[in-house]
Amino acid sequence: MYVNLYPRNTTYSAYLAYLVGGQGITSGFRDAISLAWRLSIACSSKRHLDYERLFEGWYLERKQQLDKSLAATVRNGDLVNGKSFMHSFIRNWGLWFLQLIPSWKHWLEQGPRGNGPTQYIHSPGMPFIPEMSGGLCFPQTYCISLHNNAEAQFTDDVIFAEKRTPFQLVVLLNHPKERDIAVQDLGSIKASPLLSPEEATFFVPRSNCANLVDRAGTCEYPLFRSATGDEFGRSALCESRPLPRGYNEMLMWQSVRGKRYVVLRLDRFVFAACKDRVELAKAVAQLNQSFES
Repeated sequence: MYVNLYPRNTTYSAYLAYLVGGQGITSGFRDAISLAWRLSIACSSKRHLDYERLFEGWYLERKQQLDKSLAATVRNGDLVNGKSFMHSFIRNWGLWFLQLIPSWKHWLEQGPRGNGPTQYIHSPGMPFIPEMSGGLCFPQTYCISLHNNAEAQFTDDVIFAEKRTPFQLVVLLNHPKERDIAVQDLGSIKASPLLSPEEATFFVPRSNCANLVDRAGTCEYPLFRSATGDEFGRSALCESRPLPRGYNEMLMWQSVRGKRYVVLRLDRFVFAACKDRVELAKAVAQLNQSFES
């Protein structure tokens, strides 16, 4: 159905015909998730939308990611397929030598993560605000509710589970005492079919909430703290999984450079990251405007 919306004179139009072809399971899931939230908006909107513009953003983003994936595949092929005995000799012993230095070994173990999270380069039609750190793939980490006897969870499950709107609001506090101010800021944001402040999720660093218990029912916005890799390793979620290595529990805060409010799309890409109520109101207004006719 949607293939007819795109130009035929591009190599990507062939890729559209088969979403998961040739790039593996990860790329297939990214394609499906990125397309799903757009289809949800298209089917549920009571306004007349520019459907061609809506889905144009999808194939522009995925084309950008596909180009990177293909380039990485070519580089990996050049690395593992020795062109000569000398090439293989230098590669094997070079990699062995790098592992003798702990910092370089850690860099090797990180793989693509060493380059940081995926960041789209904005072009007209892409639904995010580039000057507000939009287009960044928001990291998934581990978290624990501040209620008694809580267990480690994936942040994605906390942010998106049982939510109704296609955009979610993540609030990154530096200290639990900041929650009251954040709740006041959210009170100034009007709910819409795209984003509801009532569905916001609050996180706080583990180091700043030692021995703090958030009693159920004391606030409409419960707190979740960052969890360590060891805490995740002891949880039921880690059964039949390898223990996390190179895990950074502060990655959510670091990825948006300390900004408090993050408007997330359902594919976990940032629409906008805002430092205060003024920026948040501006981002929400632009969000609503982006999906109007």
